[in-house]
Formats: sequence, structure tokens, C-alpha cells
Amino acid sequence: MRVEVSKEFIFNNQAGEIYTLTSAVTDHLLHNVPVNDDIVIRLKMILVELLTNSVKHCGNNHTSLLVTLIDNKIILKKTDTGNTFNIRSGGMLYSWPLPGIHHNDKVIDIYSNNNCELKAMVKNNCCLNFFVKEVGDTDDIEHDLNTFSEHFGLMIITKACDVFEYEFDIGHCTNNFVATLHLRA
Repeated sequence: MRVEVSKEFIFNNQAGEIYTLTSAVTDHLLHNVPVNDDIVIRLKMILVELLTNSVKHCGNNHTSLLVTLIDNKIILKKTDTGNTFNIRSGGMLYSWPLPGIHHNDKVIDIYSNNNCELKAMVKNNCCLNFFVKEVGDTDDIEHDLNTFSEHFGLMIITKACDVFEYEFDIGHCTNNFVATLHLRA
């Protein structure tokens, strides 16, 4: 039997509320599913970064955070009406939704540091999947410092969860960031 438990939390995009909402979501999950300390730590990192992103990019609007437990997974879906997602990569600015369909399956370089690279695969003109490529030690510290502040949070989320996606919903003009954590036995 498939059991699904969902709860929506509303965030007013105020930095002072990040800890309170992170605690409320964590408490909700702990009351509904047994999770180990690793999952709790990863969950808190994801929540703090998602909510910080809302404070930074969503202004006075509110953000919806839908927390779903289903099929041995925790799914966090952050929805907002803030600025659309933008990535500058290879001298180009990508702004969602992308025009046309010619970007499908394109890999975009987002951020790198001394041992890994954050990339995204464009699924279609409204959706992309983030992933991390481990590269070992490099001497590219200057590049790391130049891009650190803008996309480091995306790196944290991507490394902390099992699947991380962005989708722009054209019908509702919303940004949707979806982080999935698999509960392991």
C-alpha cells in the first residue's frame, strides 16, 4: 500500500524565520517517519539554503514549502513568484523559461571549486536537473572565489539531496525547486 503524507508550510521570506520554519519542518518529519541523524542534517542544510534563496530573491511575496513523504522518500518542493532563475555560463545568460526547445539535454556549468563542479542538465525549456561532478583537487581558486556567493547554495543543496530539480511553471509564473532525499534502511 502506498502511503503519502503531505503538509504545506508558508514562509514570509524573512531571514529571522528560517530557523523556526526549519525546526517546524524537521519536527513534522520526525513525527511521521523514523529518520537517522544523517538525513536530519542533510534536510536542515537543504531547508536553510532553499529558504535563504527565498529571502534573497523573492522580496515581500511568500514562499510555499510542500513537504511530502512517499515511497521511502522525502520531497521538499519550494514554490515562489520571485525572480526567475538565471545562470551565466560560458559567456551566455540562461533565464527561465528558455526560449524554444533547442537547449534540451544541454549541460550547463554553474559553479566549481577545488574538488567538484555543479552542473545542470536542461530537460526542456522550463526544467533542469542539477548534479555534481567530483573532479579532485585543482588550483582554480580564483574561479571558485569569483562564483562563490552566487551559486554555492545550489551546490550545498545538490550535494545534500539525491535529486535536485528546478522548474518554471509557465501557467502560474512560479519557480519550483524540488529536492528529494531517499530514506535508506
